[in-house]
Amino acid sequence: MKKAALIGAGGVVFGKHREAYSALKDQIEIHIICDPSSDASAPMREWAGIPAERYVQSLNDLAVFKDEIDFAVVATPVKYHKSAVEAALTLGWDVLCEKPLAMSIAEVDAMLDCAEANNCRLGVMHNIRFSGEVHDTVAYIQAGNIGKVKLVKGHSFSKPWSGKEWRSDASQGGAGHFFDCLYHEIYCARAVIDSPITRVAATNAVLGNMPLSVEDVMLCHMEFDNGALASFEDVKAFPEVAPAMFATFGSEGAVVRMIPSPDNLHVLRGRERLPLPVDPASTEHGTLGVMQRFIDAIGAGQPLPYEIDAGGDGRENLRVVWAAYESAKTGHGIDMKNWNIRGSNKATAQIVL
Repeated sequence: MKKAALIGAGGVVFGKHREAYSALKDQIEIHIICDPSSDASAPMREWAGIPAERYVQSLNDLAVFKDEIDFAVVATPVKYHKSAVEAALTLGWDVLCEKPLAMSIAEVDAMLDCAEANNCRLGVMHNIRFSGEVHDTVAYIQAGNIGKVKLVKGHSFSKPWSGKEWRSDASQGGAGHFFDCLYHEIYCARAVIDSPITRVAATNAVLGNMPLSVEDVMLCHMEFDNGALASFEDVKAFPEVAPAMFATFGSEGAVVRMIPSPDNLHVLRGRERLPLPVDPASTEHGTLGVMQRFIDAIGAGQPLPYEIDAGGDGRENLRVVWAAYESAKTGHGIDMKNWNIRGSNKATAQIVL
C-alpha cells in the first residue's frame, strides 16, 4: 500500500482524480491533504476520511509527515506548482503533478533538477491520453486501422472566460485556454501521429468583450517530422457554444470525435460510418491510467513511462505550447528542432492585438 499526500484537493481532484483513488483503493491510501482552502478541500477530505490531524494548510507543515509518505500529487493552480513540487521532492517523495507542469520551461527545468538532486521521480497528469474515447482512438489507430496518419484537426468552442477564474489571469494560470485546456489535444495529436513536431505557427487575440490578460482565441498549425500536419482552433470569445471536435485522418480512413453529441465518436471509411471499438482499459477521465502507470513504476523502481514523465512528454508538450505563443508574438513560425532547448521564459507569451 502506497501512502499519498494530496497537495491541492479542490474540484479537479474530487471530480477527476477520485476515479483513480476509487479503483486503486487496495494500492493507494490518501494519508494527508494539504490545501489552504478548507472549503474547497472539504469534499475530498470527507470522501477520503482525512482526520483533522492529517489536514494541513501550508507547505511548511508537510515535513512532519516526511517518513510517512511515498508520493505526492500536486493539483494547485499552475502558479504554485513549482513551490509545491519542490517542497515534496525535497522531502524525498516522488511527485505526480497536474498539467501544465509550470508557468515556463525554466520552471520545469528547475523542478527536474530538484527531482534529480533528491533521486525522485516527477510525473505529469496527462490523463486525456487514457480517457474514454481518446484512449479508444489511440488504440484503434496504433493497430493500423486507418493507415498512416496524415492530418489531425481539432477545434474547441467553450463559454467565455469569467474574470473570477484563476485560469483567466496570466499571473495565476500562465496563459489562456490553449495553455490550460487545449494543451491536452497537443499531446493527443502527438500520440496518434507518433512523430516529433518540427514547426509551430500560431496567432492569438482577445476578441470578446471582457478585458483579459490571456487570449480568448488561438489558431495553431503544426508540422511533424513524418510529414503529417495538425491544426487547432480554440475559441472562448463568444457566448455561442459550438461542438468541439478532434478528428484524425489517415491514408485508409478517419476517426472523428464530436462533443457534445449522442453519436460522438465514429470511424469513417469512404462513405461508410462505423462505431469505434471500445478499449476495456479506457476510463471516463483517464486519471486511473496515469496513476496506475505512476505507482507501477514506483513499485518496480523503474523510470516513469515517457507519456507521463515530466522530463519526457510533460516538458516537450509545454515547449510546443509555448512555441505557439512565441509564434503569435513574433508573427513567425517556430523551428522546434532549434528553439529554446532549455529555460525558455513565459515572458515571450504576450498577446498580440
